[in-house]
Amino acid sequence: VFGTSLGRFDINSRTNFNRSFPTEAPHKLAKSSAVERLKATLLELAVTADIVLDLHCDDEGPVYLYAPEVMLAGAKVLATALSAVAILTYKAGESRTFDEAIYAHWSKAVGGEIPNDKLVSTIEFRGMMDVSQNYAATDSCNLYGYLIAVGAIHDKQVRSDGDEPLVRDEALAELISTPVSGAVLFCVEVNQKVSIGQCVARI
Repeated sequence: VFGTSLGRFDINSRTNFNRSFPTEAPHKLAKSSAVERLKATLLELAVTADIVLDLHCDDEGPVYLYAPEVMLAGAKVLATALSAVAILTYKAGESRTFDEAIYAHWSKAVGGEIPNDKLVSTIEFRGMMDVSQNYAATDSCNLYGYLIAVGAIHDKQVRSDGDEPLVRDEALAELISTPVSGAVLFCVEVNQKVSIGQCVARI
């Protein structure tokens, strides 16, 4: 549409494909919309897995990931394999993103305590413009290394450990609104640490 790919929303209803996942099975949604049936079918296929990774990208950003707070140990293994700079943890919320819905289904199935070998996580692979053969090769090799690390694939490939990721509650992430419209000139680079009072951008 106007030269832009709009893959996250249903064009007819503006429904967000990554929010409000249902709790019912697909056969109970026979009279629901196609989007709701699609989400239910995706959940039905995914909840049978031990590891569910939802691969995304941000507008701009480094590699980082979201994971349930109780799965932090497993998320650290994933973050290290992917050289992710941060893990944003969360408790089950109302947005019902794909990963939250998977976690809720698992929790309901076992009465609240999910086995330690299970992990669901949303991975943000940098920004929308960060597309290259080098990134593709690096990220695919890192994902492969993660599957080796958790025993899903048996391979003698040797992997070096990455740096310890920053771990913070998702609720601490903050969107900064501008009081005026205009062009944005960023004064810092993506992933750069800033201090109190430092200029981040000019409008």
